[in-house]
Amino acid sequence: MTRGQAFLAAAFAAPALPAAAMSVALVFSFGNGPAALITFPLWYVIALVVEALLGGPLFLIAWRLRRVTWWTSALAGAVVGAAVVAIWSGLREPAAAAAPVALGAGAGLVFWLVARLGRDPPPAIP
Repeated sequence: MTRGQAFLAAAFAAPALPAAAMSVALVFSFGNGPAALITFPLWYVIALVVEALLGGPLFLIAWRLRRVTWWTSALAGAVVGAAVVAIWSGLREPAAAAAPVALGAGAGLVFWLVARLGRDPPPAIP
């Protein structure tokens, strides 16, 4: 897998963690049972849009600085999670920020794990 393909795969893999967590949280929080798991596609699309709008620019900055590492990916994910809380609730409930920040950091780590699978193709020998 080339580096570009790996980054594309990572971009589609990272939102799966927060989407799965939100779907499972709905199962236990409202007593809906396993039927709440069908909300996974909705949460996935929401997480994908948030990743594209907020995480994409952070990735481009890290790429430009050549600092795409596990800790910068986790930090960027945590920043995106904190931004989601700030946008959603206006930071009226600071204790509620822990879960989105942790999910964002986890999604950043998933992104890094998948993205590091990519390698540059060997140069063509004329």
